[in-house]
Amino acid sequence: EPLIKGYHYSFLQNNQDLPSPFYYLVGAFIGEDALWIGRGWAGGGLIHYDMKHNKATVYTENQGLVGDSVWALHLSSSGDLLVGTSQGLSVFNGQEFENYLESVEGDSLAIYSISPKEKGGFWLGTSRGLYLKAGNEIRKVTSGTGLDSALIWKVHQDEKDRLWCATDDLGVFIYSDGLTTRLTTRDGLADNSIYDIHEYPAGTFWFATGGGITSYRSSTYQPGIRLTSLTYHNKVADLSIPQRINPYRPFT
Repeated sequence: EPLIKGYHYSFLQNNQDLPSPFYYLVGAFIGEDALWIGRGWAGGGLIHYDMKHNKATVYTENQGLVGDSVWALHLSSSGDLLVGTSQGLSVFNGQEFENYLESVEGDSLAIYSISPKEKGGFWLGTSRGLYLKAGNEIRKVTSGTGLDSALIWKVHQDEKDRLWCATDDLGVFIYSDGLTTRLTTRDGLADNSIYDIHEYPAGTFWFATGGGITSYRSSTYQPGIRLTSLTYHNKVADLSIPQRINPYRPFT
């Protein structure tokens, strides 16, 4: 809130370094007075904003960025900035960009989500499925389901190492140890278009959908089963009334 109130006019409207006042905003803070910004479909490249001096520096394809439409940002523990664009992934070390996934099966791959993996690496939600970046290696995660080709807006890893993947029109996929579960409107989602996932508190998931917000909490509860009747050779025994039954001749 202080950022929006304190810098709205000086940064979002009056700064002449920026190409457009219209934003789909994604950001990553650097310390207390610097910010990296991407603007999704508005394009314009990657923006570094010095809040202390109200100065913006713009990085585009001319400076080595893989694509000018920036959809996702993540600052790694090593200080590298991972940048998801419509044309692939860029990793910026403060001096230069190293680019990945510029061409997959002859076409560019959009990166919409970057989520750190619990035991090292990064999960990438893309325009065509789920990918894993470990060091300089990137591989596609295949499940044999619709997740393999889905447009994934957000990837969230929970404390049980399950991956929750928000897709453009297929609901939510839950991926764990090679097994996939899917949640759709049949399971109570307001819509099958899922744009974001937030977990709070642990075990409770909030989904931003095309039809509103859905809250979901998984449960290990198993309902009990009570037999009330038994049919055998077209005869019915009422099991709600205690009775002694001969297992060899249940009906007399």
